[in-house]
Amino acid sequence: IFATVGVHPHESQETLQEKELFAFLTREASHPKVVGFGETGLDYYYAHSPKEEQVSSFKAHIEAALECNLPLIVHTRD
Repeated sequence: IFATVGVHPHESQETLQEKELFAFLTREASHPKVVGFGETGLDYYYAHSPKEEQVSSFKAHIEAALECNLPLIVHTRD
């Protein structure tokens, strides 16, 4: 069994700030069973998290994926 590490856009408001999230994601990606990041992205259909928080979280995931050279699973809706 393998895993990805990420924060769904609906939960962006309830998670770490961008720099702390980046550190968390890259640290967790060191586990040999972690094969990517996500599901992350932007979801403006429901107002579960403000757009600014979603964008910040998405940026942290993108930077972590680049840093760790792992794929990114993108969620996008409206």
